[in-house]
Amino acid sequence: MLLAWMMPACAELPLELSTADFVLDSANKPPADSADWHPQALPDSWPINHPQAVAQGAQSGWYRFRFQMPSEFDPLQAVYLPKLGLNAAVYLNGRHIGDGGGFTEPYGRNWNRPLLFLVPPGLLRPGENTLHVRLLSHAYTQASLHPVSIGADKRLRPKFERAIFLRVTLNQTASLLIASMGVLMLSLWWWRRQDVAYGYFGVSALLWAAQSTNLYLQQAPLATAHWEIVINSSFQVFSAFLLISLLRFAAAGGRPIIPLLWFPVFASPLSQIWVPAPHYLALTAFWHVVTLLSAFVTLLFLLRAAIKWHNRDAGLMAGAIGLVVLLAGHDWLMHSQHFWLHRPHEFLDDLYLLHY
Repeated sequence: MLLAWMMPACAELPLELSTADFVLDSANKPPADSADWHPQALPDSWPINHPQAVAQGAQSGWYRFRFQMPSEFDPLQAVYLPKLGLNAAVYLNGRHIGDGGGFTEPYGRNWNRPLLFLVPPGLLRPGENTLHVRLLSHAYTQASLHPVSIGADKRLRPKFERAIFLRVTLNQTASLLIASMGVLMLSLWWWRRQDVAYGYFGVSALLWAAQSTNLYLQQAPLATAHWEIVINSSFQVFSAFLLISLLRFAAAGGRPIIPLLWFPVFASPLSQIWVPAPHYLALTAFWHVVTLLSAFVTLLFLLRAAIKWHNRDAGLMAGAIGLVVLLAGHDWLMHSQHFWLHRPHEFLDDLYLLHY
């Protein structure tokens, strides 16, 4: 009797599809079974598992999942893609059931948002079914696909909504708050022109609010390459204004490093414009490390002022910038794929924390 009671509940659990067949193909429809499919475990990161394809500029690939459905199941089924990069289209038993936006420039951007698609009635059948996922990437982004789930919508939708809240809604709210803070700081500077630190901080806040739109915009206003250059180089511009404002607020010195803080503001975007596409990701990783080191050096100046001169403001700002360095280091590890792919259940391994 206990088994009879548990079996329907087990049947309601979503299927997690973590093994697939994969083929590099730019076709708009699922490739035939005769294509050069080969087994692929998920999560799949193209820079790690398909480096030659990335070097050759491949931007489109297909995943094929074959799975069994029981004789009876909830009529309202859904397909859930918890994490991917950059965009995806989903086909079930040969029929298109949804995608994440444009497959022509500017591409749909879903690198920080999940996708959930309802299955049309009657399309899913008892026995064997085939799911195809087309993954679209760009030379300036990192293609990846995590395990896909299929199951009752009532089971998958709460996961989807939680992920949307954490990755999208919270960041949208934070962007509004940060932008408001930026306007306030610029207003203070307007009335107190001698306090330049307010102006620097206000500009940095507005830059950060604008940069944060990359986390939730599903359709960028620019082509992917141009958008990536703007977003990645904005890290260096934002950090320069922020770090200089902190040094000025706390009167912590740091005059020798100010030219070093300004240098990436100009060098980063120029180098990203001219670098060959195969080296773009390595270049952005380098500039992010430079930004981290700049923040760390600023932290040392603030700590010196707090300890040597008993500067309370410097101590408070040292605590704040220390937390920023810690969160930025976490995000850099994720961006550079140093731990998230190999340890997919690590704590906070799927959230970019610095924007919070």
